[in-house]
Amino acid sequence: MHGLILAGGEGSRLAAGGIAVPKPLVEVAGRPQIVGLLETFAALGCASLTCAVRADFPAVRRLLDGSRFGPPLTVVSCRTPSSLHTLVEALRGMAGGPVFCSMVDTVMRPEDWEALYGATGRYLEEGAELVLAVTPYVDDESPVYVRRHGGDVRAVSDAPLTPVCVTGGVYGLSA
Repeated sequence: MHGLILAGGEGSRLAAGGIAVPKPLVEVAGRPQIVGLLETFAALGCASLTCAVRADFPAVRRLLDGSRFGPPLTVVSCRTPSSLHTLVEALRGMAGGPVFCSMVDTVMRPEDWEALYGATGRYLEEGAELVLAVTPYVDDESPVYVRRHGGDVRAVSDAPLTPVCVTGGVYGLSA
């Protein structure tokens, strides 16, 4: 699978909260989120890595230029109005094949990343076109709610659905 990290947001909520650093550069466990996620994707076995980053944040691009994480790294600069638009922009420049995609601010334990990566690969190999990681709702200012039946997502909504479950910021896409 190819790895894709979506880091093309404006960072308006962080800026409103007084954080001047672009979200990909906010540190988690002592290093920028985007670096930690790239290292995670490389360790999972992604064949290539692509990061879609906001063109307005050259510091993010500078951090990634010349960085080596193992698999080949492509950085796509974008200025898009939503994560969905960023996804489309990033996919245009990627090689064919299954994609393991995450928002830049998704944080999990290493064993959870491994389990999710493995399950995503299995679902895609079995013919799924899209895999959504879901999680119980905790606290998010703009959650995307999902309704499940068995292992399948049956509905996606901006309004709460019962039982309350939301997307987890990680997606698998077929070739």
